[in-house]
Amino acid sequence: MSQTVTWLLGLIGLLVLTFLCVSLHASDIEAEMTRRVEAAFAGVPGATAEVSGRDVVLRGSVPTTEAAAEAAWTAWHVPGVRRVHNDLNVTGGAAAEVVSGAGVSPFTLSQAAGALVLRGVVPNGAVRTSLLARVREAFPGREVRDELTLDAGARADWEASLLALLGRIRGVNRPALSIEPGDGGAGGVVVLSGAVPTEADKAEVETAARAAVAAPYTLRSDLIVEDPAIGDQLEVSGSTDADVVAAEEAFREALSIGQIEFASGTNDLTPQSREILDRVAAVLTRFPTVGADVQGHTDAQGGEAANQALSQERAEAVEAYLLAQGVADDALTATGFGEGQPIASNDTADGRARNRRVVFALRRL
Repeated sequence: MSQTVTWLLGLIGLLVLTFLCVSLHASDIEAEMTRRVEAAFAGVPGATAEVSGRDVVLRGSVPTTEAAAEAAWTAWHVPGVRRVHNDLNVTGGAAAEVVSGAGVSPFTLSQAAGALVLRGVVPNGAVRTSLLARVREAFPGREVRDELTLDAGARADWEASLLALLGRIRGVNRPALSIEPGDGGAGGVVVLSGAVPTEADKAEVETAARAAVAAPYTLRSDLIVEDPAIGDQLEVSGSTDADVVAAEEAFREALSIGQIEFASGTNDLTPQSREILDRVAAVLTRFPTVGADVQGHTDAQGGEAANQALSQERAEAVEAYLLAQGVADDALTATGFGEGQPIASNDTADGRARNRRVVFALRRL
């Protein structure tokens, strides 16, 4: 048998083995996804969720458009879901009881691709306007995305506490807030998370936050102490997947030696940046089920179009370097956001330095 034929037979065998491994693994992923979605929708009346791979299709009837939106939101927040198709039928009638039945927080503040995102259900436009205004006041210059829905039957006895709290967490990096229900339906727990640079900062923020939250609500602090140079480069996914959680911790260690930088006005990585990315590549190789979205950002100096192009080129330069170190192609995406998602003021040199950044957002493959 010729060497060429032997090589072809070996290649065919390898392809068959790869197909079998992927097929078996896909079956396991779909089974796990089905389990997670069924658990999430156990208390959602009127809606059913069908799982295909990592996609979810919502079917059934709900009484209001707000209920349909909340069902979709519940599906989106199941770890691992990639796409949600909302085929729910809205029948009209009274306010949806899905708001409390699904165990969905009436308000959350989280971060996505550099933007601060408000989600939940509020009773009227006045509450929505107050929350949006206070978030913008607390985090000037940040993009704020409104994904709140209205339902006249929703509770808002937490509004005063949240408005006071938002005024006292300006120094928190990657801020996040949510409300967990209390025992017997009265009050609840306001959960504050994010990062601060020192233990003294943590104690100061927690003292101010506890003073802001009034009965029948209490505060739980999940704040961590973290060098801003690390937090600015890692977007916390909020995933409960064990591999993603472990990979995020490994990323923090990899990024602890500095910030990814480029020669001024170019997409040429500095020597220290290549050293950091060598560590990042090692993490992604160690966790083959975890991928990373590479996000490029600039400060506001220069033209908007030029900054958009530069941020994309820098994100792609990081992606190319990681691929050259052996990271799988399907584990990476690269997106430039230009100057549009600052995390600090562009009026100071320190703020502009923080805004010139590459961010890694981890996800389960």
